[in-house]
Amino acid sequence: MIKLTMNVVMVLAVAAGAAIGAEKAEGADKGDWQVLFDGKTLKGWSNPYTWGEVKVVDGEIHLVAGKKFFLLTEKQYADFVFEAEIKMPEGKSNSGIMFRCHQKPNKAWGYQAEVDPSDRKWSGGLYDEGRRGWLHPNKKKPETIKAFRAKADGSFKRLDWNKYRIECVGDRIKISVNGVMTTDFKDSMDAKGYIGLQHHGEKGKLYRFRNIRIKVLGGGAGGDTMGAPCPKGGVVLLDKSGDLSRWQVGGGKKVSWPVEDGVMTVKAKSGSIITKEKYNDFRMHLEFNVPEGGKGQGAGNSGVYIQERYELQILNSFGKEKLAANDCGGLYRFKAADVNACRPAGQWQSYDIEFHAARWDDSGKKTKNVRITVVQNGKKIHDNVDVPNKTGAGKAEGPADGPIKLQDHGNPVKFRNIWIVRLKQ
Repeated sequence: MIKLTMNVVMVLAVAAGAAIGAEKAEGADKGDWQVLFDGKTLKGWSNPYTWGEVKVVDGEIHLVAGKKFFLLTEKQYADFVFEAEIKMPEGKSNSGIMFRCHQKPNKAWGYQAEVDPSDRKWSGGLYDEGRRGWLHPNKKKPETIKAFRAKADGSFKRLDWNKYRIECVGDRIKISVNGVMTTDFKDSMDAKGYIGLQHHGEKGKLYRFRNIRIKVLGGGAGGDTMGAPCPKGGVVLLDKSGDLSRWQVGGGKKVSWPVEDGVMTVKAKSGSIITKEKYNDFRMHLEFNVPEGGKGQGAGNSGVYIQERYELQILNSFGKEKLAANDCGGLYRFKAADVNACRPAGQWQSYDIEFHAARWDDSGKKTKNVRITVVQNGKKIHDNVDVPNKTGAGKAEGPADGPIKLQDHGNPVKFRNIWIVRLKQ
């Protein structure tokens, strides 16, 4: 049930002033910034709770409640720069701006930029609402608290408007308060989600927000397909449950790659893993993260072997001007990616693969080559490429369907959010 009460209190002169202010905010970076709050309505926002009062007053969003709730955007965002101003009430209070968060009726959870007017002075810290608690500073590491306070002390103005800026690119999260960067943190739990404004639940206290805008990075709300859910009819191969029941090591052995919070990491020398099911034509999504360090083919090397025959290379190839067929995105030893769409090591990346298997007649003669299209991080790197034979160390071609293999090349490459959809032949 969604509860939104509107009490828009504006005289014409104030409304005009707010509109002009919003116009200027947009015009400063025309074509980049999107205004998330127009100063007049709650268009684009929703309250997933059955409590909490939301009003628009004089170009501001006002939140009032007797227990905690969040006002959330209707759209989800992945990589972005977000800005908003918040003014806290006098006395005991607490708030936050959630981002890349999740929701269900009467609950929201995920990353939160802390708004803390108390003597603790942790405004600008990174909190994981409804899950792990404090990420930065870390309560169990006093040195992080000391360093945080040294950097953030004085940035938050107790009885004034405070400007928050949140930057998310891959697994890198930066939070600034009134121009002071208070958090620069890496975490790969969430790649995409909603933006949320919090009322902490202090009865009768008024929380105020204004000048809310976002600059989407990487091609639109949600950026590329990072975090894309498995569509209806698809099969989840890896999700946040960490279930590896659809995978095995050669010979039917149990997979020993470690999984934490839905992130699976290659365990060196334990063997490549393959799906128990075999596939013909399909569409597949997976996300990967190569580690820092290493050189050449030892820099975050792994691969996606389609039918165990055709390898799509995984490697740290960020910034390389001229790609070879053994660089990231390459159809190994056959064709280099058309463009370098790689992100730096340590940041999550995505592959979206559309595969059409070779065709064979009843005599076992091949009548049509494999065709493959690959999109990496939202950019097409192979467009319906004709592949005449197996690639690299892949198995020999044949009419039988084959499994998907993720390669153990000795590097701790991480994987998450893997799903596959069979296509009609």
